Amino acid sequence: MNTTENATTANHSENVDASHLEENALYKFDGVNLVKLDINKDVIKVPITLEADEALKEIRKIVARNMATRPDLSIVASAILIHALQMDGLVDVVKAYGAKVYQPSGG
Repeated sequence: MNTTENATTANHSENVDASHLEENALYKFDGVNLVKLDINKDVIKVPITLEADEALKEIRKIVARNMATRPDLSIVASAILIHALQMDGLVDVVKAYGAKVYQPSGG
């Protein structure tokens, strides 16, 4: 494994020493270094439906095909949620999905 990886921000690119990174840990690029996130402080768990979990995994597969790596699910979910803030009709999408989830089954 190469001891440096390319970490990129919107307008800035640096070679960062990745030799100290731990497997299955999340890191944030602070503009100079990769800083390990505190799972108890910097990351929260949100329950989602099984349908949303499957969609999230499918989106990660699509993204991974176009990247040199497979991103962590938390990165994919965070990117999607932050991007959703810019979507027109967001309230209507949430209302419709909520109605679908809480609709009585059977009929």
